[in-house]
Order: sequence, then C-alpha cells, then structure tokens
Amino acid sequence: QNAFCRVVDMDDNKEQARFNLSESGNYTSLIISKFQVNHGIWSMTALGVKCQGTTINDLLPEIRKIL
Repeated sequence: QNAFCRVVDMDDNKEQARFNLSESGNYTSLIISKFQVNHGIWSMTALGVKCQGTTINDLLPEIRKIL
C-alpha cells in the first residue's frame, strides 16, 4: 500500500514525475522515464510504461520501442 516511485530534480528538489506502484494489474515491471541529452541539455520524459519482465534483458524489446 502507498508504494510509489518518483523522479526528483536535485538542483531544486522538485518532483518531476511520480508513479503509484500500488495499482493492481497484470505487469511485473514499470519503465518510469526516459532521459536524453541534446547539445548538452538534459531532458526527462515521464513514461509509466507497464510491461512484463524481471531483468533488463526481459525489458529490451519494450525499451527499444520507446527509444
């Protein structure tokens, strides 16, 4: 109950994304966000993609779709 995961900007301590992990559903993994750098500027995209897998190798097919 009340389980969550969040992404926080360490410069200003502001929460950038928050995902409720207490939701029920038929999934074993959650791809939380995507980080990328373009011309030295970092950006973050919140995703919240529910998928199946317990290792990075299990998740690679879903990760490739996102990239």
